[in-house]
Amino acid sequence: GEEHGTWLAEQNAASPHAFAFAFALSGDPAGAVGHLRLESTGSATGELALPEFFNALHQRSPLFRDVAPGLRLTLTWR
Repeated sequence: GEEHGTWLAEQNAASPHAFAFAFALSGDPAGAVGHLRLESTGSATGELALPEFFNALHQRSPLFRDVAPGLRLTLTWR
C-alpha cells in the first residue's frame, strides 16, 4: 500500500510489493479450507516475512516454518 517503493522498503521495513489480504479463523472445522497451527518448539531462530505468508495464502501452498525463536507455524490446505 502506502509505503510501496518508499524509504521503508529500502530499510527492509516494508515490502516493495503492494498487497492486501484477509482471512477468518475459527475453531470449528466445518467448512474449513485449511488448517493453521502455531506451536512451541525448541528452535533458537526463525522468521517469516509477510510477503511469504501472503504468497502461501494466495497460492494455497503449505507452509511449515519456524517463525520466531521457539515458535513454529504450520499451514495446510484441504
